[in-house]
Amino acid sequence: MKSNGKRLWLYLVLAVAVWIWTIWYPVHNRPIQMATLTAILAVIFIVAMILPNRARKFFMIGFVCLSAVFVISIVIGDREVDEAAFRNSFVDELRKQVGKTYVWGGEGFAGVDCSGLPRRAFRIACWKRGFLDLNPGLWRLAIQNWAFDASASAMKEEYRGETRNLGVEAASISTLNSNKVAPGDLAVTENGIHMLAYLGENRWIQADPGRGLVIIEDARTSENHWLNTPVEFLSWSILAK
Repeated sequence: MKSNGKRLWLYLVLAVAVWIWTIWYPVHNRPIQMATLTAILAVIFIVAMILPNRARKFFMIGFVCLSAVFVISIVIGDREVDEAAFRNSFVDELRKQVGKTYVWGGEGFAGVDCSGLPRRAFRIACWKRGFLDLNPGLWRLAIQNWAFDASASAMKEEYRGETRNLGVEAASISTLNSNKVAPGDLAVTENGIHMLAYLGENRWIQADPGRGLVIIEDARTSENHWLNTPVEFLSWSILAK
């Protein structure tokens, strides 16, 4: 019995280690997603096995009940989104990524790419505003965003309806009248290979592959190549109604 207990604790440590690794690992793809879900389920199962019989029963009942409440809430719990609050949360999360390493395909703690930057900030903002505003519909959006990867090109094409073209006409970001966009709006190059996000006051944030990290540039003074490239302007659909 003691050896079985030690083995379960070892499995628990390994499952938690895998879970932490998948969260840290920058590249976002289907195998990593499956590893994350497997690790989470393994942690829950092993914890249940470690607990005494009576505690295990209460643990499993609690887990099933909480899971049911969560699933039901995200299915039927839509509420109107507070646009101003969500934009502020999204911009705040974007700013927290400054200095992070550029990693192609990245959306994690260890690095992001140009589309991974706004997607990661969007998911975190959805989770936070969902709790603060008691709006489970935002949790559903976060899960969907996590489950379905999207490149800058796909976001420009309004993949899965997550984004919407604003129809703003400007040759480039550097020539844009900033009154035509709002903090939290997005810009994708016409060829779909790069994107940036607007922070307000003519400042744009991007995961710049040339610099190799997340930076903020002022469109009025910066000579950054991407600010002078033809772009299309987008917004998250929940903010473009």
